[in-house]
Amino acid sequence: MITSDDFKCTFCGKCCIELTVKISDEDIKRIKKAGHKRKDFAVKDMFDLRTGKYALKKQENEWCVFLRKEGEKYLCSIHEHRPETCRKYPFFDDTPLKSCLPEDVLHWPAYWRKNK
Repeated sequence: MITSDDFKCTFCGKCCIELTVKISDEDIKRIKKAGHKRKDFAVKDMFDLRTGKYALKKQENEWCVFLRKEGEKYLCSIHEHRPETCRKYPFFDDTPLKSCLPEDVLHWPAYWRKNK
């Protein structure tokens, strides 16, 4: 089991490929302040169209729009400005985890997962 104290990211990119990340108004402001236009990174949240909330866009290959591969590592091109959810992932509370892989993060809300 891993905890937030002993977690080390392996830069596998699975969290940025397999999950859909909802973004808050504060996340949008932070990313826009970094020089990005909302239309380039945000889409209406397909799981809750009624609220007008947003999620991060996906590239054609289904990766997060900000995910980049450098060598064998997957990196976030807006790491310093990333959404709050990404900052917390995979620890949203103190629950120890089997791994950081999306399928093992049981407390990640199910509606944030990408439809398969």
